[in-house]
Amino acid sequence: MVASELHVDILRSKRDVWAFMTKVENVTLWWSGILKVTISNGMHEGSQLSLTTVNMGREFEFTAVITENEGG
Repeated sequence: MVASELHVDILRSKRDVWAFMTKVENVTLWWSGILKVTISNGMHEGSQLSLTTVNMGREFEFTAVITENEGG
């Protein structure tokens, strides 16, 4: 098993980073392997995300539910 770590300094406020990461259209930019994301009702508690991912050349679809969002 190979493990790696990467640390990146982001010259933005935490609020700006959170805003970027929680925009559904940006998820494929920062989460490798994710091909497509759709969401119901924004990033609020109880919202469902449908994600399409690729792993070892095969596509998989799964659903996630936001159970907590301290960022608003």
